[in-house]
Amino acid sequence: GLRDALEHAVRGRGVPVLGICLGMQLLAARGTEGGLSDGLGWIPGEVEHLVGEGGSWEERYLPRVQ
Repeated sequence: GLRDALEHAVRGRGVPVLGICLGMQLLAARGTEGGLSDGLGWIPGEVEHLVGEGGSWEERYLPRVQ
């Protein structure tokens, strides 16, 4: 599947990969945005869902690619 293809290309053959936003969640061990989900585990740690003061990230300015 996709995991095997990425493992082969990136870790096996050394193809560069850039992880921004969703990519960081995919590369980390776990992510919490949209519920707890396992990532590839290439970066140890957990990507945390950001919550603003009112309970929503929309209420706080966060720089992001759109």
